[in-house]
Amino acid sequence: MEIRISRRRFGQLAIATTTIAGFSYLASKTSAQTSGLTIAGISSRGTVTTPDSSRTDVSSPSVETGDASDTSDTSQQVIISSIDLPTGRRQGGVTSVIPTDESISGFAYLIDGTPVVAITPARTSRRKGRNPTRLSFPGISRADVTVSGLTPQQRLESLMVTPDGTLLGLVANKNGTPPVRLVEVNPNTGTFNVRLSLPSDQKYSTLAICPNGTIYTTAVANGATTLVRINLAQASVTPLVQLWLNNNSWGNGLQSLLCNNANQLIAFGAQRYIQPNALYTIDLSSGAMTKLIDFDAARVAMRTV
Repeated sequence: MEIRISRRRFGQLAIATTTIAGFSYLASKTSAQTSGLTIAGISSRGTVTTPDSSRTDVSSPSVETGDASDTSDTSQQVIISSIDLPTGRRQGGVTSVIPTDESISGFAYLIDGTPVVAITPARTSRRKGRNPTRLSFPGISRADVTVSGLTPQQRLESLMVTPDGTLLGLVANKNGTPPVRLVEVNPNTGTFNVRLSLPSDQKYSTLAICPNGTIYTTAVANGATTLVRINLAQASVTPLVQLWLNNNSWGNGLQSLLCNNANQLIAFGAQRYIQPNALYTIDLSSGAMTKLIDFDAARVAMRTV
């Protein structure tokens, strides 16, 4: 039997076939690069006003906010959710609250699977009795730990855990200006030791370590974001490649940087005036970034499954 298809219908089928093929290619490519990953994201949602007597400052935070009132007790809800790659399946998770004059400056998972969050009061906060910079452990009954050794204008950010369980982070000024120091943090006491002072001519943020032991960070200067390799044993910092997306320089820095079991770097952030943040793979040879998926979060941390 002869089947006749109109020119319009033929065009629709061709477009549909091409679209399905494109999705299949993206899925296979994503699967090869990010197989078996669960990426957790932490973010804040809205505000909740509560009486002083009933407020609970539990773990988990958001992005840095502006001025805070001296007397208000307005909190923001904090959510930890997750996304599986390459399936894109999303799950809700831990929720808590923190004051609106605090921000999430770091997020990681300790070697035993405990989430750890660095919470920083805003630089302009004037709230009476505001909390100090601290480590919080959402979803478990573990007391917050105050981070000692910081000046009022500094914060602990970009938390990262090494394969041997060491918690590392960056100590930087709250306004993002240098100097920046890479530190080893004791999650039980909140004390830290400086492992390396980074060059003072650029702004550094994010930390990631790959299974091969290579540590990466990112530096922002002159409208460009550069991937940088850190060698703690040699106390060296080596710029590698500038980051690019669709042949355009990525100049907005990153919110987080991850590395999977295949030593594939995954960037998390967004270009200026673009929302939400998204996950991208990074080509180490060229700095080219390839978008994987949008993820509405402030910072991310990785857990293998």
